[in-house]
Amino acid sequence: MTATGGNGMHGSFRLFGVALFVGCGSQVVIDGANPSETAAAGTTTTTSTSTSAATSTSTSTSTSAATTATSTGAGGGAASLNGNFMQQQIGDCINGEIWLGFAAAPAFTHTLVDRNFCGPHGVKAQPGSYLPEPGEIGFKWTGDAGLEKQTHGYAVVEPVPSVPADPLPPGYAYGPRAVNLMAYTLHDGPVAYHRLEWRGTSTKMADYIQTATIDLVFDAPIAAPAAPKPCTMTVTMQVSVSGAMQPDAKGSETWKLPCKVRPPDKTSFATITADGFENSQYDGSWGAFLDKQGVAKKYAPDVAGLFDDEFRPVLAFVPSEPAHLFHDVYFAWYYEMKNPPPAQVP
Repeated sequence: MTATGGNGMHGSFRLFGVALFVGCGSQVVIDGANPSETAAAGTTTTTSTSTSAATSTSTSTSTSAATTATSTGAGGGAASLNGNFMQQQIGDCINGEIWLGFAAAPAFTHTLVDRNFCGPHGVKAQPGSYLPEPGEIGFKWTGDAGLEKQTHGYAVVEPVPSVPADPLPPGYAYGPRAVNLMAYTLHDGPVAYHRLEWRGTSTKMADYIQTATIDLVFDAPIAAPAAPKPCTMTVTMQVSVSGAMQPDAKGSETWKLPCKVRPPDKTSFATITADGFENSQYDGSWGAFLDKQGVAKKYAPDVAGLFDDEFRPVLAFVPSEPAHLFHDVYFAWYYEMKNPPPAQVP
């Protein structure tokens, strides 16, 4: 897939970047096995670290006025990911980088660059493997906590219309692409979209797996309008948590939300926003909605948290590519770099 973006939006979403730094994941087919099948066989575990408050802020800098395209590889081969993609972690007393390095499949390297991230400064390259599928990407590596596996709905955007405004270290340079790891692909008809997030960690003590499946159905095919256009969005979320020496738990919710499809405004992306949740990346409107629905009372804390962590009813898409939707939030984006990760840092 191809996708562009990164507006530096932060809300109460789980910070994927921070979680990735210590080990997290999303859902995708890994080594040819469906994550649910692998988990059932007891060979896959996942862990993730959640945070409810953003630890850094970011703005974006426009880099190109060229037409942007998105693709997931749906209907054909998966979009090429060959290259190095990086996400900076910049905040108060925080300076780190997460690198995802993709060579010819299945060669993959997860690299942590710690310039000031609660530990000794250094570079830790962790080899692993990956498997791209149309609309999904799965990768695994052995981290400090154990075997980490992730599967994500993904999209590759080219050219990138904007990049983070935080300065890059000397010798760094952005490439033309970015990968979004919170993306939805048109699925089963012209109005239904699907996204899978699966995270697993396997340690000597226990396994921990989090899964979130999100299906969106609209009342009409999505297209970028000339002016805001009313729509209806039906959201179905199925989430589950297992392992960590606790009982397996799961939850399922469906909501029908009035929404509007909007033309590009401050970015080159068109957007879909549920009425009353236009700023839910920043404010507490989505959490308040979940409280009103009784989610926290109906489910175990880890399960209830996934309904808040994995979704906001604010979606973006490239006007020429409405088959792919994505959350245009900072922690979903990894930017292609022309340079490889450093071998060492001071």
